[in-house]
Amino acid sequence: MLLGIVGCMGAWFEKRALLFIYIITMVIIFVGLLFGVVFIIALNERVAMSTHEKLLNNIRQYPDKENEFYKKMTIIQRRLHCCGIDEYRDWSNGDVWSDHSYIPDSCCIEEKFGCGKHMKLNETQGLIYTDGCFNMIQKEINRNLMIVGILAFVLVFVEGFCIVVALGLLCYLRQRDSYI
Repeated sequence: MLLGIVGCMGAWFEKRALLFIYIITMVIIFVGLLFGVVFIIALNERVAMSTHEKLLNNIRQYPDKENEFYKKMTIIQRRLHCCGIDEYRDWSNGDVWSDHSYIPDSCCIEEKFGCGKHMKLNETQGLIYTDGCFNMIQKEINRNLMIVGILAFVLVFVEGFCIVVALGLLCYLRQRDSYI
């Protein structure tokens, strides 16, 4: 907002110094925004793979109800209608639960207390969500990233237009002042 005020004051009062400050600052913001968008796009896959590994390690080591990870996974599974990271069997692959074949209740389509403990892993048709949560989470992130990307593109376009207009005004003022 402050930058917009500087630009408006430079244009209104025809002050070349204010317009110059406005243009330089807008160019820096413009370049920063472009680098930020490229950086996010480039690191998206690397962050996804790292997150996937961390989630699998958490589900293998700590699948108990006292754990914060378990509570967050329960919320995610309920919201996205999924189970585990890659699939529902992730819960039975845990180091802590290796001797059990049950899943959290939040994996059940009709969630009732203890419904996951009465589940046999080979008899899941229509009783539990079998799809893993990671792909669904990644789709949700990519959808939101697309919205952010579109907004960033619009912002880059508007910033570019403002820079061109301010440069035009600065050139006009410089040319007008040279004739006086």
